[in-house]
Amino acid sequence: MNNSDKEAFFGALGAAFELYGKTLSPAAANLYFETLSKYEIEDVLRALSAHVQSPENGQFTPKPADIIRIIDGEPETAGLKAWSKVVDAIRMIGPYQDVVFDDPLIHAVITDMGGWVRFNSITEKELPFKSNEFVKRYKGAVASIDMLDYPKILIGISNAYNGINGHSESKPVLIGCTEKARNVYRLGSDGAGNKITRLCGTIIKQIT
Repeated sequence: MNNSDKEAFFGALGAAFELYGKTLSPAAANLYFETLSKYEIEDVLRALSAHVQSPENGQFTPKPADIIRIIDGEPETAGLKAWSKVVDAIRMIGPYQDVVFDDPLIHAVITDMGGWVRFNSITEKELPFKSNEFVKRYKGAVASIDMLDYPKILIGISNAYNGINGHSESKPVLIGCTEKARNVYRLGSDGAGNKITRLCGTIIKQIT
């Protein structure tokens, strides 16, 4: 969300609070907005509506964590979706090109498991075992998200070779939502700590 979405967001959130007989202060409204600003306004409004209609949780005033949980899904589900995206990228792109996913948690987990090139050496027979490890690590990354850092790019064979031999680097392939993958690239690092921002998407493009 950006500043142009504030009116719609504050209106929907204020209406939700009224349903619970509560008043939303300007300070609290701004805190909600800042916490949820990394998500699209459509996703936030949809999640807010889903919360108030929930038979299980709808009896309670929505907290930012409730909205995030609905948008992102449970860690197990999010991990499986992330794994599916990684497997598609392995099959479609392979180990030679650099890649940037639209989810920095994927960068953190793949790096922790040996890097992009090593990940591409996984055989079809090994995939189920690696899937379990990946999802487990992903869930752990979600739980400790504020302490994690991630590389802005996952290096492929070609650029690893080019770097050694002094050749210019090629542009990485963006995997998922292009804008959010660009943000992963922009906010990531080559080693220094960077807090992770949750991102999502499904389109593969190349940086221009």
